[in-house]
Amino acid sequence: MKKNRILSMVLSFALLFTLFTSCDKTKDPNSSSLTPSSLTVSETLGEDEVVDMDGYKFVVASPWQRNVPPRDATTFERLWHEQKEKVQEDYNCEIVVESFYGSMEAMIPRILAGDKIGDVINTISDMWMPAVGAGYLRAWEEVSDTVDINDARWIYPNSAEVNGKHYVLSFERPGEIGTVLFYNKDVLKKAGITEDPARLALEDKWDWDKFREMLQKTTMDTTNDGKKDVFGIASFTGYSDIAFALARSNNSGLLSVVDKIFTNSYEKSEFMEALNFYDTLVNTDKVFRIYPNMSDPETWNDMPKSETVFGEFKNGKLGFLSARMWIANQQLKPYMENQYGMVLYPKGPKAEDYVADASTLGGFAIPITNKDYKKSAIIFNALAHPVEGYEDPEVMDEVIADDFFQEGDKDSFAVYKLALEKARVDFGYGVMPLYTGVNHAIVQSVFWRIDSPAAAIEGIKGIYNDDIKNAYKQLFD
Repeated sequence: MKKNRILSMVLSFALLFTLFTSCDKTKDPNSSSLTPSSLTVSETLGEDEVVDMDGYKFVVASPWQRNVPPRDATTFERLWHEQKEKVQEDYNCEIVVESFYGSMEAMIPRILAGDKIGDVINTISDMWMPAVGAGYLRAWEEVSDTVDINDARWIYPNSAEVNGKHYVLSFERPGEIGTVLFYNKDVLKKAGITEDPARLALEDKWDWDKFREMLQKTTMDTTNDGKKDVFGIASFTGYSDIAFALARSNNSGLLSVVDKIFTNSYEKSEFMEALNFYDTLVNTDKVFRIYPNMSDPETWNDMPKSETVFGEFKNGKLGFLSARMWIANQQLKPYMENQYGMVLYPKGPKAEDYVADASTLGGFAIPITNKDYKKSAIIFNALAHPVEGYEDPEVMDEVIADDFFQEGDKDSFAVYKLALEKARVDFGYGVMPLYTGVNHAIVQSVFWRIDSPAAAIEGIKGIYNDDIKNAYKQLFD
C-alpha cells in the first residue's frame, strides 16, 4: 500500500499551534518515558475468543485499503482480505472500508461534531501524532482485556509509544521502515564498486564516508561528451527527506525530549552536520540528480512524474534511489531482474548505531468519538490475527522476501529486518509549522541557494518554542 506522507498546507497554523504534540526516539540516555523502552515483542500469538457480534458493522476508515484486493496487491494484502471474510463469518459481523484521509484538517470538524468516523482509523505519523496531542485518539490500553499489545501479531508496537501509552497498532507486513536507499547493482559494477552496500551495513561498515565514495563513483559521464549522464542519487519521497534521514542517522532529528522538556534538535550540531553533508553532496560533489525546475522557487512544484524517476533508476541512470520500501514490490521487482538491492541510511559520525527514519510509521487508531470501542477491539484483534498457515513469523518473512526482493537476495532482506529494529519516528513530523519551517530552510539553502544551511537554520531558531511547550502541556498535565 502506498503511504507517502502528504502534508496539508491549508490547515490554519493557529489551530495547529495548540493541537500538535512531539517527542523524539533517539538514544539519549537522559530521555523521558517518551522513548520506547524496548522494541522486543512477544513471540507468542494469543488465541482469540470468538464472539457473536450480532451483525455489527465494523468500519475501517482508510485512504489506502479497499473492500476488495487491488490488482497489484501484495501477498499480505490478499491474506488480509481472506482474514476479513473469515472474521465476518465467524463473528457474525460486517467489515467495510470507507475512504478517509485522517489529517487534522479532516478530523477536527468530525471529532467536534461527535462523528464516530470509523471503528478504527488507518493512519500514519503526521496524522496520529497531532491527534494524540489534541486528545482525539483512545489509547489501546483502554481495551487491554481484549488487545494484548505484546502479542506477536503486532509489529513494532513500542516504536509508537507516547508517554507509556500506545495509540496506534500495526499488523500490516512489511513493517514501515521509512526512508531507505535502493541501489542499482549494474551501475555500481560499471563504476568499479565491488563492495555491496547491504553487506557493508550488516557488517557494521556502512557509514557516511563509504556512502559518499559510492555516490561520487556512480556519478559518471559514460558518453565522454563532458556532461554527467549518470548520477549518484535521486529522491522519490521529497527533496528534504534525505536531509531528515541523514539527521536521524546522525543521532539527531527535529525534536528531542529530556526530563519532559522539548527542545529543537534541528538547532544542534548533529543536525547541522547532516545538513552540511547533504549540501556537500548536492553542491560540491554534484552527485544528486537535479531536474530542471528544482532550483527555482517559482517552478519547484512542477516536478517530473514518478515514472521518470523510476525509469532513470531502472535504466541505469542512477546509482541510488531514496524512497519507501513499497516501491520494491510495485516498481522494481517486476522490471529489474537481479539488478537492485536495498540498504538503510549509513551511520553518521555522531551515531553509535544505525537509525532508520520511520517518517510514515503508523497503524490503526481508535477515535475518541467511537463509543463502541470495546466492540471495535474484539473485531480488530481478530482481523489482525494471521491467516491459518501464516502464523509462524518465519513463513511471513518468506512472503515478504518473495514480494519485495530478488530471489536469493538474503542481504537486502536482512537489512529490512535490521531497519525494522532500528526504526524510530521523529515526533516533529506531527508539528506542521515546525516540519514545514525546517523543510523550507533545507530546500532554500541546498537547492535554491538563497542562504547557506547555517544561515537558513539560524533564521528559524526559537520560532517554534511556544508550539512545543503547548504540546508538552497537553501530554503531561
